[in-house]
Amino acid sequence: MFVVLIPVLTCLDLVIKYAINSMDKKDLPRNIAGKIEIDKFHNKGFPFGKLKENQKVVKYIPVFITSVLIGGLSFLLPQKGKKIKKLSLSLIIAGSLSNIFDRFTRGYVVDYIRIKVKVLDKVIFNIGDIFIVLGSLMMPFGSKKKINNIAVDNIPTEE
Repeated sequence: MFVVLIPVLTCLDLVIKYAINSMDKKDLPRNIAGKIEIDKFHNKGFPFGKLKENQKVVKYIPVFITSVLIGGLSFLLPQKGKKIKKLSLSLIIAGSLSNIFDRFTRGYVVDYIRIKVKVLDKVIFNIGDIFIVLGSLMMPFGSKKKINNIAVDNIPTEE
């Protein structure tokens, strides 16, 4: 399931990016429910345009990190359980691959969602970014161990 989820979510974001990027700028922004705005923004850097002047770093750091995450998921997949950890890694990888694809094919990431609330008004993002944030927020929940799994014999005691 997780192996299928990654390309499906990656393609979903890429299709939306293609549609948004194909739209004429005069047709944007579009309002959805008053507080969500669909617009087109080309981000050449990391979030908030950081390091946009250093394209090699912006391209290859995400490739390295995503490769490590793919390795981690490959290690986890044959193991039983750990569904939250597998799902969170799958979400992060899917979002990362979508943005990496953009960086290597377009030279920028297409961002298109803005939430029109004062604290978030300057933030514009894409579905891939949402996958990355959701996966990152879920990760700690996949790492928690049950207290019952701790053997009493393994707890150090003072003697």
